[in-house]
Amino acid sequence: MRSFILKKSTINTMRMYIGKLPNTSMNSNIINKNNRYFSSVNSYYDSQSGQYITVSSGLTKYNDCTWSPNHFHKEASNTKSILNLSEIEAFTKSFTPESVEVNMEQYQVEPSALARVNSGNVFIPVRTVEDIKQIASQRSCKGVVLYLPFSPSCYKNKDFVEQLNTAKSLKLQVQVKLLIDLSSDVDVVSISTGIASLFDLGARQIFVCNTSPSHIDEDSLRLIAEDAFNLDVEGDPVSERLGFQGSQIDDYKTASELGFKRLVTCAEISIPAVQQILASTDK
Repeated sequence: MRSFILKKSTINTMRMYIGKLPNTSMNSNIINKNNRYFSSVNSYYDSQSGQYITVSSGLTKYNDCTWSPNHFHKEASNTKSILNLSEIEAFTKSFTPESVEVNMEQYQVEPSALARVNSGNVFIPVRTVEDIKQIASQRSCKGVVLYLPFSPSCYKNKDFVEQLNTAKSLKLQVQVKLLIDLSSDVDVVSISTGIASLFDLGARQIFVCNTSPSHIDEDSLRLIAEDAFNLDVEGDPVSERLGFQGSQIDDYKTASELGFKRLVTCAEISIPAVQQILASTDK
């Protein structure tokens, strides 16, 4: 049974640090700082794939959308650029993001070539069920990204639910970008209910995305973290599956300090820039 716990205490007990990273160069994807991490490893049964999965709960995980700019929400363009595979492959080798989001409305690439990018860990944003079926038939990616503007009943949206169920039935993982204005007070209970319901529907990962160009309201994000990380969901804990995407680099430091271990990066807020700001936490 799921429990909702809304509290204003900090979540330090959930984030007990018991180790430190070895010193290494930036070429090894880690800033030469004493970044702290969880050292535990856990296994869980993923009902979506029907497999047992082992996950380290340690390092910050990056989900990059450099090749999927925010204008995805606008009308699709008839002009497509050729996706520079050598560029994206060099990027993934240098920074090893867990996944890469590629907007196929903007880029043109052979499905077989796309499937080799980042060891196949490519996610494609979609608009329709037909998009999902085409992607599945091409076997070009690991999953799809659904953009969902937040409202108290957003997870009940008929089109959204149909898209998510279609992706699941076609063995595609689903990432959901939950679009919220985090620059002011928010309805924490409704957001937590929405997050829990999206996981129940089968979302593999959920990213809380600030739609405002302004800095986040730290209290709002703190309350979301405290409530959401206490949700009881099937499979991997929410702390491993709930991520953050902001519009200001400083907000990533705040999110990390609040326990978000999954961060969405982009061209404007890159992985090395986020690593740098996180490293300053230990100064």
